[in-house]
Amino acid sequence: GEYGLSNNSCDGTLLIPNGTCTFDVTFSPLSIGAKAGSVSIPSNAAASPYIVSLSGNGVQPELTITKTNNVGGSMTYPGTWQWTITVTNTGTADAIFNDGDYILRDYLPSTNVSYQFDGGGFGTYTGSGSLDFDATLPDIYVRWIGGTANLQPGGQLILVYTATPTAGGIFINPRPSLPFCQADPDNVVSE
Repeated sequence: GEYGLSNNSCDGTLLIPNGTCTFDVTFSPLSIGAKAGSVSIPSNAAASPYIVSLSGNGVQPELTITKTNNVGGSMTYPGTWQWTITVTNTGTADAIFNDGDYILRDYLPSTNVSYQFDGGGFGTYTGSGSLDFDATLPDIYVRWIGGTANLQPGGQLILVYTATPTAGGIFINPRPSLPFCQADPDNVVSE
């Protein structure tokens, strides 16, 4: 079930009057939403068993992604433009990224353009480590390195990188037949 007992010093224990024993109740919801349960405590009392009602709420993270540029989609060559990617946890639980987990992948135009990571960071998170920007062209990957990051509900990760064309042309993002920029491309965060 979704509720369980652990650290149970009561199981099989005969208590003397005013004696005590302890147990912990665990909650591992299988889906989102309100969850009810109970613990039955048997005894030799007339009103046995004593029933303790339990309630909990199953929550989960939900990652959304937005991407904007500072040139409104067109520019004159030569020049540069910046892309800003914002990953937001719109769910009701922390999104947890561990060492080496990819946070996003973007399928960039692959010819006649170079990219530079200008920076980024979490607006609201707990943990330790840092962002790693991997421009293994033509794709950009951002992953978490050296610890764990908990992106809290409502928290954001904002990344900015500059694109510099080396020749004129039309640059389409994402490249044809590939998906839009993806948050959590390897599904390490349960959503």
